[in-house]
Amino acid sequence: MPIAPWLCEETIRLHSSSLNAHHDPVLFWVSQAPSPPPSIASHGKLKRSYSKHIATGMYSRDPSPPKRRCLEGAENASFATEDVEMTPQAKSNVAVGPPSPSCFTSSGSITHSSQSLQSRSPRKKQPLRKMANLSLLPNPVVMKSIDDATATPPNELEEIVVQLRRIGRGLGVISRSEKDAMASMSSDRSFRQIYTDELAFVDDIDRASLGPCPHPREVAKAVSLATECESNEHSEASWNGRVHTYLLDLALYNDVFKGKVGFLDCSKARIEPDSLLPKDYTGLSIESKMVDFAVYLDPDDTTHDALRQLAARDPFTTASWNHTCYPPLQKRPLAMSIETKLTGRDWDTAKIQMSIWVTAQLNKLEQLVAQDGGGLPGLPFLPVIVTQGHEWYFLAATRSKRETVLWEKVLLGSTQNALGVYQIIAALQVLGQWCEEVYRPWFRAHVIGVA
Repeated sequence: MPIAPWLCEETIRLHSSSLNAHHDPVLFWVSQAPSPPPSIASHGKLKRSYSKHIATGMYSRDPSPPKRRCLEGAENASFATEDVEMTPQAKSNVAVGPPSPSCFTSSGSITHSSQSLQSRSPRKKQPLRKMANLSLLPNPVVMKSIDDATATPPNELEEIVVQLRRIGRGLGVISRSEKDAMASMSSDRSFRQIYTDELAFVDDIDRASLGPCPHPREVAKAVSLATECESNEHSEASWNGRVHTYLLDLALYNDVFKGKVGFLDCSKARIEPDSLLPKDYTGLSIESKMVDFAVYLDPDDTTHDALRQLAARDPFTTASWNHTCYPPLQKRPLAMSIETKLTGRDWDTAKIQMSIWVTAQLNKLEQLVAQDGGGLPGLPFLPVIVTQGHEWYFLAATRSKRETVLWEKVLLGSTQNALGVYQIIAALQVLGQWCEEVYRPWFRAHVIGVA
């Protein structure tokens, strides 16, 4: 065949084949697919080679970024890369708030202050895990035993310790009128044991001077709740909600203390401002701690007015009577703090928590009485309670010059038995009376400035 007619027929055939492939999607896809590499004809590692070829083809459009990416503007080549697989670290140039903002400061002013301090680098707080380290601070916090013959606790502290130790031995903690009600609970062994112990009972008028004596059924409930928490390994929060709150209710939530002394859960109350925290020799604040319960003074009109005057006098003063801006405690002077732990656990941890907390409280009080010549004249001690499961212990904090002393400890009672519950209730009422009759007059005279 002549060459010209053959070329014409071949051109028509190829064009027709292309049209058919476009009409049939499968044929078109096959016609466009790349031919496999020659290695596909064999097996084994040649198959792996083909897989690698496919993977390369799939990702060749968007090359993978390197694990280490360049940091723009880096001045030093040794710091010009960042390993994205490392654990993220906090930025050193974040904005920080003003050092001592008022609890009443508006959000706008806080924002403005934060912007003005963006160039500052925040300093981490120093964690502290050993009580002995507190004694090495510039303003040390030391532990002393109340029973140490060489120690010299304040006379007022010794007096209340004598009273609390009598209660801790179960002397005169139950109204005599409760004896008949106790007889109806003779099936309970712990009540049978109390019934024959005449030293546990006292005349109603003498017991009423502390506060109301709980009914035997209320005491039995407290023992039952504590037994449940101990036997079934409840959490600290469960102990607080079921047992400790119930005991504080029995002791302080009544007509004797109404409008005078109250208590609340303060486990969310943070020490504010940080300047109240103890500091090491570099000026670094010790890591803040919190406690579980606060016993406070119910404020009267004079106390409210004085706090408003404090806020008006200096807007950047932390407008709170306490070392925290936690709203329920802001207007109520804190008189006694309580830290709770599980049975047999974390006594040293509790002492550290309470030491830091009460040191910040004493620092705050010194600020408030600064116009009265400084120091804490006339304040004998601050009462403290630490619980370990069933057991309740009394401690006290004192301030001498720049040294804070935490005095330990007096066993108040135990929720393992009925007599122990009566002891705890009576001890809490004695301490509640101290808050009202000793701490309130001191606070009014030296902090508020009224007789």
